[in-house]
Amino acid sequence: MPSGLTNLNTYVSQCNAMRAAGTASQVNTAGNYWAAGRMVEGPLMNELLTPNSKNANCYNFAQHTGLNTARSRHSGGVNTLFTDGSVRFIKDSINQPTWWALGTKAGGEVVSSDAF
Repeated sequence: MPSGLTNLNTYVSQCNAMRAAGTASQVNTAGNYWAAGRMVEGPLMNELLTPNSKNANCYNFAQHTGLNTARSRHSGGVNTLFTDGSVRFIKDSINQPTWWALGTKAGGEVVSSDAF
C-alpha cells in the first residue's frame, strides 16, 4: 500500500463530512465533466477512489485539488479508455491497488487482465 494511504483515508472522511455539511468550497462534480474535453486543466478524474465509489467526489475549485473518480450509470462498473486506444469495462469491485496500478504510467506494475 502507498505510504500516503492514511492521508487519503483522512481526506476522504473529511470530504464526506464537508459534503454532508454543505461546505460551499467542496463541489460534487460527479457526472458533470465526462465529455468536457478541457485539456488545459488536465485530467478531470483521478484514480484515488475506485470506480463508482460510495464516497463523494469533492473538488476545491480554488486549489484545483480533490477527488474525482470514474463514474457511470452502467450497472457494476465503468467503461475506461486506455492509452493504447482500447476501451474496457472496469468493475466497481476492482481492488484499490489494482485500480491505482492501472492509473500510473511509470510505476512498473504488471497488471493481469483478469484483475479487473
